[in-house]
Amino acid sequence: HRLVRALVHLIVLTLMIVLTVQGWRFALNGWSQVALTIGDISMFWIFLCMPIGAAIMAFVTLELFLLTLLGYPEPTVAEDETLTTQGM
Repeated sequence: HRLVRALVHLIVLTLMIVLTVQGWRFALNGWSQVALTIGDISMFWIFLCMPIGAAIMAFVTLELFLLTLLGYPEPTVAEDETLTTQGM
């Protein structure tokens, strides 16, 4: 079971690295493009969310991979913890 989890983490980590690199290239490509509808902002800043998000997910996946290799249990959320909007 631990081997399967480690393999899944490696696959996700690889995908996140690819998304980070390709997302960065995509963002750089948008440097000369301008978003006229939101005030002449370079599309680079809009496209930058993809490599940043992928890099953050890569770090989390790397953490989970290392925890799996070291034999720590997978983090879970208790079933009785629910998100509600009551009182807002």
